[in-house]
Amino acid sequence: MENKTSWLLIFTFSPVQRFISSAKKTKDLFAGSYLLSFLTKMVLTELENQLKGSLIKVYPQVKENEMDYHSLTVGNYPNRFVVILKDKTQEEVKEVIKTLKGLFHKELLELAGNTCNLFVEKALKGAEECPSKLENIPHLKRAIDQLLKHIEDYFSAFVVAKPVRLYQTGNKFKIEDYQREYEITEKLLGGRKTFRPYEGKVDNTTFDGKKYPDGCTTCGERLHLAINWQKARIDDVREEEKLCGLCYAKRNLYWVYLKNKLQKVEDKELELLMTRFPSTHDIALAREKYEFFKTLREIYQNKEILQKFSNRVEDITFLVWDILRVLKAFTAEGAKSYGINLFYRRELEELIRPILPTENDLKNFLKRKQKKEEALENFKENLKAPWAISVEYLSTSFIEKLLKELRDEEKEKIQLLREWLTTLHNYFGAVKEITQKNFEKEFNKPPYFAIIYSDGDNIGKILGGEEEFLKQGLEFNLEFHQKFSEKLSEYALETSKVIEKPSDKGIGFAKVIYAGGDDIFAFLHGSEVIRALRVCSKNYKEKLKSLLNEEKATTSAGVVLGHAKVSLKYINEKVKEAESKAKKVFGRNAFVIKVISRSGEESEFGAKYQYRNSGVEISTLDLLEEITKGYSEGYISSKLPYTLRDIADRFFPPPKDEKDNENEKREVAKALLKRELSRKIDSNFGKREEITQKVLELFEIQLKAHGLKVNKALKNIAGMFYVARRLSDYYRGL
Repeated sequence: MENKTSWLLIFTFSPVQRFISSAKKTKDLFAGSYLLSFLTKMVLTELENQLKGSLIKVYPQVKENEMDYHSLTVGNYPNRFVVILKDKTQEEVKEVIKTLKGLFHKELLELAGNTCNLFVEKALKGAEECPSKLENIPHLKRAIDQLLKHIEDYFSAFVVAKPVRLYQTGNKFKIEDYQREYEITEKLLGGRKTFRPYEGKVDNTTFDGKKYPDGCTTCGERLHLAINWQKARIDDVREEEKLCGLCYAKRNLYWVYLKNKLQKVEDKELELLMTRFPSTHDIALAREKYEFFKTLREIYQNKEILQKFSNRVEDITFLVWDILRVLKAFTAEGAKSYGINLFYRRELEELIRPILPTENDLKNFLKRKQKKEEALENFKENLKAPWAISVEYLSTSFIEKLLKELRDEEKEKIQLLREWLTTLHNYFGAVKEITQKNFEKEFNKPPYFAIIYSDGDNIGKILGGEEEFLKQGLEFNLEFHQKFSEKLSEYALETSKVIEKPSDKGIGFAKVIYAGGDDIFAFLHGSEVIRALRVCSKNYKEKLKSLLNEEKATTSAGVVLGHAKVSLKYINEKVKEAESKAKKVFGRNAFVIKVISRSGEESEFGAKYQYRNSGVEISTLDLLEEITKGYSEGYISSKLPYTLRDIADRFFPPPKDEKDNENEKREVAKALLKRELSRKIDSNFGKREEITQKVLELFEIQLKAHGLKVNKALKNIAGMFYVARRLSDYYRGL
């Protein structure tokens, strides 16, 4: 009879980064990340159920509250897990591995099958009014076969298991020489992934007289499903889009996979999140939207000001009526958005509630406008909906552009949009006259939103048990690994909630995409960039201080502040690039912030979170924030970053060889930097001297600490001022 022993097992699947980054919409990016997390959770949960009593979880250790909306709507599982199987023979472990792969494939089958059903339903929906949809019927079977292949063949699951000596001391389990055993198992997994056999697959599906599909307009990796998409007119797929099976599944993840699996979450809330995820414009101008409704409420609650306001426009309460009409008519074009997050939506609801019309108000209004009585019921049903209007429909320039794009036969929409444009002009004009706030300008300014990606430093070395990283007296063993996993999970979930909750300076305009292990990945409004960086760095150090040496409990982060029209896939790639640069150039415990304009021009600033030099401590985030405030208050010239770049290139070009004397250049560069700071920072600015001194110290420190050449160091300082100037556009009033 074969002897039983214990086994260290690691499960993972790939590809991951490519799958997540293949997204044109914010909803697609969120869905891709959430799906990977949810797949891991489902497979691990089912394995636990099947192996009760003989499975010990090592990583991840997620303690989520199944009734907590936040923890279930943020992906918090990585695409891997580590467990210990107790008392198993080799044959039994082989069966477990077979079961694991079967569970993973079962989830993909369910996803694929449900996606096929929805795809067919949507492709034929409304065929009575649009008979041309029926022309796709001959192509649907081939498209379904294609869709199944796209989903079922995309991911590869990998499992390795190694026998280990497990023993129990009291109520704790231990593995002899755990560090070595874990390292060997990881190497086995790496070898399995590296040397897997390659199976080339060719998609040769055709349609409409042997016509081959083009590439999917979202990912570009696979062919689009072989139907005529223009004739199909599928819901939530824009006219110019043609999707592959996998991208269509991501676009409809709630309906094809999540709806039946998350029964304990309020269906309406989850549906709103998954189906009305905020656009890049909604994120970029979220604070402006909040301020607009806040100002209207303040006007409404002051009778004297309200009387003056009402002389210019119709009663504020009926702005709600107009918004609802726009939402109803233009939902397909994106007029309806979920907002940023649950906290943000509730804040907007609180702002709007006092200005909602009463039932008598509505009846009188309907009578005056000669509207049908049944319109009252439709209005009452959607009374809370104004918070959901996308900020694009509060932009007069966007509406003017949309009017030019609408077809002549869409006369009702054109008329409604013209009326809404007039209404907005009137409201913005009245608000500006009374409060001096120019909301029309705010909603028409270039919309920039941010993505942050933060992760822990030296995780590989920590899991390798290197003593310099572990707190004195601790060793990397099974117990340490479990506690480390638990602390990482707590850090991720707690930090993501802090990022999404309103800060003490205003509303938290953020939506976390993923929070698992040491990773935080989130969309941010420009006003939240500095706060989010602080939160990630501080919370990680606080949460891990019981296990790691304090100076080693650090994170590095990349942030991209990009124009809403820049490709989301490109921005996602750049944020990973920024995080990588923070580690490589600035030596970890650092961040890099990139700004990408609509033209594609890039500017960046990178630094460690803290520097110490001759007893002087510099917090780079504090310095960046002070400069940002200086810009927002008009004390710093917008020309300063460009002048510094010009000085760097004209006077300190990159050295051609090692003989170039950088030491001589440093003093000259420092003198020129000091001169420009004195010239372009207003003398009336109270923080002028303090900022100047710290900028000069930062310049000198970075030359020494990171081995930067004068050209690069000066351009990095220029980048700090450029980033601050761009952030200041979203920082006013905080």
